[in-house]
Amino acid sequence: MSPIALSASELKKRIEHKAFAYGVSSVVSTLLGEYVIELLRATSHPPLTPSYERLTSNQ
Repeated sequence: MSPIALSASELKKRIEHKAFAYGVSSVVSTLLGEYVIELLRATSHPPLTPSYERLTSNQ
């Protein structure tokens, strides 16, 4: 599988759209997207900051 670079905002948007497509309410979809980004920021090394929000699968 090739590496994927995705901004945090694009990942959040994709999560929200996918959750909404599965019938999750728009409010819960938004909260889920925000939670995933917060979780990735808290666990990434080096931590993601507003100026560095690139997620890659080859880290």
